[in-house]
Amino acid sequence: MRIQHLLGAVKNRAYRFVDTQSFIDRQSAINFFKELYRATEYLYLFVRSQKPVVRFFGYGYEPSREKIEIDITYRCNLSCANCNRSVGEGQAKSNLDMTVEQIRTFVEESRAMGRRWKVIKLLGGEPTMHKRLQEIIAVLKAYIDQDSPGTRLELWTNGEGQRVREVLGRLPDYVVVIDSSQTRGAEPLFNSFNLAPVDSPFYKYTDFAHGCSIIEKCGVGLTPSGYYPCAVAGGIDRVVGHDSGTLHLADADANMRKQLDEFCRLCGHFRASRSSRNQRKSPAWVEAYQRYKQKKPQLSTYGKLESIPVLSETPRTAAKPPKRAESAVE
Repeated sequence: MRIQHLLGAVKNRAYRFVDTQSFIDRQSAINFFKELYRATEYLYLFVRSQKPVVRFFGYGYEPSREKIEIDITYRCNLSCANCNRSVGEGQAKSNLDMTVEQIRTFVEESRAMGRRWKVIKLLGGEPTMHKRLQEIIAVLKAYIDQDSPGTRLELWTNGEGQRVREVLGRLPDYVVVIDSSQTRGAEPLFNSFNLAPVDSPFYKYTDFAHGCSIIEKCGVGLTPSGYYPCAVAGGIDRVVGHDSGTLHLADADANMRKQLDEFCRLCGHFRASRSSRNQRKSPAWVEAYQRYKQKKPQLSTYGKLESIPVLSETPRTAAKPPKRAESAVE
């Protein structure tokens, strides 16, 4: 059993214990156990990702081949501090959506590779703000029915506001809704996402290609710009403009360590810090958001570029399509 699975099991047992004790302040106890869990996980990650340790033991985390998170929109009705998609307070809000055709391309690629996902998650932003959400769900449902009947289709929402609640009320029963407004007691704060490890001298000897537990727990990320080892990495690329998304599913595995090296050095999930409602930014993120405000990066567009390859034994450099201005939507 991997260390994060053990830590998660201990944390969940602690939560269940708190729920059975009437004399304990539930929120304070949950906050305590959550921070203890994070501190332990961060310590493990820091030690495990040091270059000498990685050279000796190899990588401690492997990108998931069973789970995928699809950021269908970067629109959001909230402005949370420390949003890891950079659509929150003082970050880089956006109205960028994925198109229905892009979702169809994902389905075609999954079929061509015989990929049967354990879970497909629709996220954002706030996914209920996508104007063609029902069409996206229908495309994915057809793939599940015909090719992957064991796949679980989830939609992750903040559950806030009348419009969001109305959209949630119209969703078909087979969509599993993960509503953070119902679980916020256990998740009251966000990590300080905009504290980049690269700005800390403690991470001088870190191998960022190691990745963190997100690549296993959450899965591959698909954004309007292609595949990433996690959706958080795609959200970072939207801001910094490296244009590193992989445009074909068959090539995604070969590129993931390079992408992790690029984006984990900027990701606050990789750096040990306390959860906070305050928006704290290290120099790399201050500069990135300033550049974004001056000129939004134009990234390549994921979609049907050529015939979908059935498999790819070696990394292949796909022809990049014309750059997409971030305001482009279907």
